[in-house]
Amino acid sequence: MVKGEEVITYSNWITPEEIKEIEQTVIAKEKYVLSLPTPWKNGFTGLTNKFAAYNWLDDFDFLVPKLKYILETPHVVQCWANLLREGEGVPRHKHCTTKEGSFKCGNLFISGEESIGTEYDWIGNVPSTPGDLQWFGCKLFHEVKPNTSKKYRISLAFDCHKIKKDMSIFNRGEFREV
Repeated sequence: MVKGEEVITYSNWITPEEIKEIEQTVIAKEKYVLSLPTPWKNGFTGLTNKFAAYNWLDDFDFLVPKLKYILETPHVVQCWANLLREGEGVPRHKHCTTKEGSFKCGNLFISGEESIGTEYDWIGNVPSTPGDLQWFGCKLFHEVKPNTSKKYRISLAFDCHKIKKDMSIFNRGEFREV
């Protein structure tokens, strides 16, 4: 993580109707996605563990033009859902595991206890508001503390890689061109 990296929040990035559609779809498809094989061990649990097995962007085409607007150039995008029940969180991690990696990541909050937020190194806790997209670099460590509510905490996460000549790195996992 490079000290000084920031988190940009796009408020009201999606509409209340889109929030509802995502929430209902994630809950309805949870069992199916959990039944998919996990390509490799990754240290996560639940739907977060399936980030490479299923691309939720295929369910939510209305997100594609919004991502294109932010990204400005062609990218491949991996999108997964996080559904956290009471007591569940996402451990501290970063999305890039190599020195030379450089790509953008997003966290789109859908529903749940807003005060839990997402904890980012150097920045602290950024509260979650339904429909807001938090946008950050792949080397920024972050985590979601355990859910203290009986209500599900649902979010979508994105890794967005610029398209390059050598795309062989993208043979692991579910990616979609945007």
